[in-house]
Amino acid sequence: MRAFGSLSLVVLVVCAAARASPPDRPAAQSQQKPEDSSELEKSALEEMLEEDDAAPDAAKDATAAPSPAARPDPTGNKSELASTPAGESEKSAKASRRGEISEEISGANAQSTPQVPRAGQLSNNLRGSIYLSDAVTVLAGLTLTLESGASPPLDPVTNKPTLFQASYGGTIALGTVGVDLDLNDHWSLGVHFDGSPSAQQYISTTLDVTAPDCKNQQGPVNALINTHSSSVAVGGSAGYDTAGDSNVEFALTASATATDLIGEQQLSEGQCTDKSARGVLSSQTFTLGQFRAYCAAHPLICARRPGFRAVLSDQTFSVLQTRAGTVATVTLYGDTDLSLGGDYYFYSDDPSTLGFFSVRARSVGGEGVAIAPLQWMLRPELVHRFGKSFSARVWVTVGEYVASSGGGSTGLGTKLQYKFTRTFRMWISLSGQKDIDVDGNGSNSGTIALGAAYKF
Repeated sequence: MRAFGSLSLVVLVVCAAARASPPDRPAAQSQQKPEDSSELEKSALEEMLEEDDAAPDAAKDATAAPSPAARPDPTGNKSELASTPAGESEKSAKASRRGEISEEISGANAQSTPQVPRAGQLSNNLRGSIYLSDAVTVLAGLTLTLESGASPPLDPVTNKPTLFQASYGGTIALGTVGVDLDLNDHWSLGVHFDGSPSAQQYISTTLDVTAPDCKNQQGPVNALINTHSSSVAVGGSAGYDTAGDSNVEFALTASATATDLIGEQQLSEGQCTDKSARGVLSSQTFTLGQFRAYCAAHPLICARRPGFRAVLSDQTFSVLQTRAGTVATVTLYGDTDLSLGGDYYFYSDDPSTLGFFSVRARSVGGEGVAIAPLQWMLRPELVHRFGKSFSARVWVTVGEYVASSGGGSTGLGTKLQYKFTRTFRMWISLSGQKDIDVDGNGSNSGTIALGAAYKF
């Protein structure tokens, strides 16, 4: 929690410095004098209508997810709308400001299934952008996610708590840097680099496998899994915007991100329920070494679960995930955006070799976390601006996980934003998601996020 306090302190210091030293306008702009006050009022109105969500979301591209599990990315990895209304001059806004800083705090909770161990999350996302010129913007961000301890499942046979009374997560860091370049009023390019250092987590779950020394095993195995995971990513985007002021305007963005997902998972301990000839139930514990010896003697039994091979191995697995995405947006009458985004994922190897993907989640803000490697995702979205200050965003997600790792995923979310001044805005977002694991079991999750941004 000290990390969250430090980030909030950074935000306060930056804002105080910005108030103490108002930015100088570029020389070229300072020489231009408006003919009357109406032009100044128009500029203020344009900034009030502005909704600066165009900065890339690091959590999404790192997964992601992610999510997933990151979405993630786990989840991550969803295309974001270009939210500037048609006809609005983004260059004029940059000319009068040095940049923007934002902070978002989000929390998520999810159900676990035998094949999808999940933990709650508390995440803090700090982002900043500096306008080097009207055409060049430098972006940076840091997300810290605290994985809470997942409650150990009850033994399905005895209906009592398992041997593993406590499981806990760790603090996951995800950083990003990038540059956006506006070639002209219509064309833009962007590039970003993301990285998440190795983080350790423990989680208690159940595994539908046969255990050693359990001659008359009853129900699944109770297990405590230790995981280390990290990721590095690089991505780019190209966009076209009609940038007019007619009643119908159009924008199209294409992007791609390559993420190296690195994971190592091991079974720390296991417990099974055995039944004697007299019908008496007893618990038997076993170690990773015992399970490896058992699987060496019974390879066909242990091969039933591709993801379980990782927790029996002492190797670190690496899979390259490549996401190709596009989003098309139509702006109607300057205040309503209709968009359709889509992502497709390619993998250098079977992503199930990473083990239980949901354990290595990466936060994606208020939009959920995936439980497994995504294969594709579609996202219809509606944004409407009510007057000068208030805007509402609603989206739906529909997708599929890689066949060997999961089933389908559906989600629904909304984001409400209010601009208090030309420089300060706040928002809240809510989302719900239902995922299907490889066995057809459903897992529901919910995410809430509260954020604020300040232009300086």
